[in-house]
Amino acid sequence: MSNVTPLPMSRASTMTVDADGRIAHADAAWDRALRRGAQLPGSRLADFLSREDARRFNAALSGLRADRVARSLLDVGLPDGGTATLALSRCEGGEDVMVVLIAQWTGPATGGGTGDQTMDVSRALFDQAFEPMLVIDPEGRVLQANPAAARFLGVNREALAGLTIDAVIVPPRGERTARSAVRRALAVGQSAIEAPSRWQDPTDAPVEWRLAPLPDGAGGGGLCLISPRDTGMERQRAAREDFLTRCDQLTGLRNRRTFQAELAWMLESWQNEGARAPTVALLNLDAFREVNAAFGNAVGDQVLRTMAERLCGAVRDTDVVARFSGDVFALLLGAVDPPGCDELARRLLDCVAEPIELSDREICVTACLGMASTSTGTGDSDPVCRAERALSDARHRGRDAYVVYSGAPEEARDPGHLWMTTELRHALGREEFQLLYQPQVVAATGEVVGLEALLRWNHPERGLIPPAEFIPVLEESSLIVPVGEWVLARACEDLGTLRGGGFHGLRVSVNLSPRQLEEPRFLDRLESLLAGAGIESGALELELTESLFMSPMAGSDSVLSRLGALGLRVAVDDFGTGYSALAYLKRFPVHCLKIDKSFTRGLGQCREDTAIVNAVCQMAAHLGLDVVAEGVETQAQVDYLAQQAGAIAQGFHFARPLALTDLMARMTLREEAVRLAS
Repeated sequence: MSNVTPLPMSRASTMTVDADGRIAHADAAWDRALRRGAQLPGSRLADFLSREDARRFNAALSGLRADRVARSLLDVGLPDGGTATLALSRCEGGEDVMVVLIAQWTGPATGGGTGDQTMDVSRALFDQAFEPMLVIDPEGRVLQANPAAARFLGVNREALAGLTIDAVIVPPRGERTARSAVRRALAVGQSAIEAPSRWQDPTDAPVEWRLAPLPDGAGGGGLCLISPRDTGMERQRAAREDFLTRCDQLTGLRNRRTFQAELAWMLESWQNEGARAPTVALLNLDAFREVNAAFGNAVGDQVLRTMAERLCGAVRDTDVVARFSGDVFALLLGAVDPPGCDELARRLLDCVAEPIELSDREICVTACLGMASTSTGTGDSDPVCRAERALSDARHRGRDAYVVYSGAPEEARDPGHLWMTTELRHALGREEFQLLYQPQVVAATGEVVGLEALLRWNHPERGLIPPAEFIPVLEESSLIVPVGEWVLARACEDLGTLRGGGFHGLRVSVNLSPRQLEEPRFLDRLESLLAGAGIESGALELELTESLFMSPMAGSDSVLSRLGALGLRVAVDDFGTGYSALAYLKRFPVHCLKIDKSFTRGLGQCREDTAIVNAVCQMAAHLGLDVVAEGVETQAQVDYLAQQAGAIAQGFHFARPLALTDLMARMTLREEAVRLAS
């Protein structure tokens, strides 16, 4: 059969089935052919076919689902006694739903027509299919082309009819004609050929022409269905997938996986070729979460892209810059001499610290950096691990700091550090933390006016671990946030216990970490804790280090101001040991200055310490601030402080830190003794 007579749309019966072969929709002709009326939806089409036809139909569905074929045609018998050729292809807009059409039949389903109604590819399939399709005869002439094919090739649909396939497809390399290439592919079972179309730009990628013989054209002797596909789009998709696998989507830098692969290759080259060892650096932006919290994620993303550009511009073209995680960048640098490491580290930090000009604001961000040579002779063979260790040490030095790891013994991490970090991760869940309280006493009258909450860790095997050992580890890790929240919650709960025990005038002081203030929902959580405990906000005092008031951390001004607006007391801890600038005392809602014990220790004995304490007390009195002297251990120190108006003392002279129940019992006994003495 060398000519095709399309069946009119009214004679083309369509059906939609899902990936399991269940009928979703069928027109009236199918109802008559299968003799089921309106009961077709939900039934399996294979159930109406013979066992062999059902097997072939299910195999065709499997081929479509697995993308082994683009479409399939098969002859089946129908319950009405007729036969039909089914053309199966994917529906547009879905992966699992196929369209089944009757392409040829004889019997009552034709609606009473005479003779065989012949149609090799229905107009319904052509007009509705998303994929471009052409039908060619054994002589290589185009018999039909659907609208999608005309759009794909960029020519008029009518103009395609009657053309030879050689007028459509450029012969592939090694073939004399496109027709011979198609016949050869069909003869050997090849499903596609790749060649340009006659109308495409010569610089474009070749087109993939997928081939499917029609029932009487197996082996290249009959009709053939051809479906072109743009391999350029496929290659773009593959390139995009490759990019997402290897690179960071936000900045375009390499990701951690690619960085590790290039490091491994560079290390192998260094060892095999005797080249100089490369250097690894890790850079972590300081308090980057505050940028997102204060200005939004869009600004944060812009900052990260800017940092990526700056770091790439600060190193050589042969060096590698990657983004490891949210605010951590990695650099794989060529050999750097030890003296050059300091210069390079400082140059990288300086380029980060330059102001970032945005449309309506200017942002300054700093970073910490850890650097390690891959040839450092230590037991730790992973250069990234050494750079991480150096970065951790740099963070301990403060912002805008760097450490170059050399492998010297004094730089090695205490083996107990890892144990402590691991144990601390379980301590909160195992309820190993407890709060002890130390009273704050008016030096002149002996009245207890406040308590400082002090965190203690009672390990089940090692007992009480000194705060000086575990607090820095908490600060270094993200654990300080959940542990700090637990401290605040327990302190609020204990304040309620104090109120219930009759101690209504006492306030409780809690030390606060800067990391906690960086949490976006910290203030909301704090308000919720106070409301849940049913206590007034003025009963809780938050102790902040002096350096925090001078911090350039984004949003710190608004956070500190809101603390005052909530009615919370704010105390400056270790006053006088940090910055000497005092302007923040009038900028922020400060209520109390805590004199560090290093000054209290020399009261009455050291002229300098005595002068400093005296000056702080007088300044506080003029500013209307409370003063608490820490570390008071002798009566002489109490006597001196009693001469300062309103000075408050805290230390072992009055009591060591005690559990709340023990402290309440002691205060009750003291009040009873005072009452009896009066």
